Amino acid sequence: MWGALLSVLGGTFGQWVKSRSDIAETKAKARAESVRNGIPGWSDEYLVLIVTFPFVAGFVPGLDVMAAAGIDNFDGYPEWYQGLFGTVVLAVFGLDKAIKWKSK
Repeated sequence: MWGALLSVLGGTFGQWVKSRSDIAETKAKARAESVRNGIPGWSDEYLVLIVTFPFVAGFVPGLDVMAAAGIDNFDGYPEWYQGLFGTVVLAVFGLDKAIKWKSK
């Protein structure tokens, strides 16, 4: 009798451990896939806001002057910073999408 009870409990515990392991493996695979598909997190949304702000601000009285001044100021930034900013934007919006498209 005890042998049968321990067998049932051991089997149930073993199944529980296996299901937990399967869940952890599935989560790890999903995390890895999201990293492979692009930069995880809010970087896309942040860059969309940064890139579109001058356009939207151009239609808002008062902000239009600030947006124009910001663009003029960007021209005065060091070339390395301008290049770095452009590289980040390309990496988030263009380069990774082109690589995924080409690999299909």
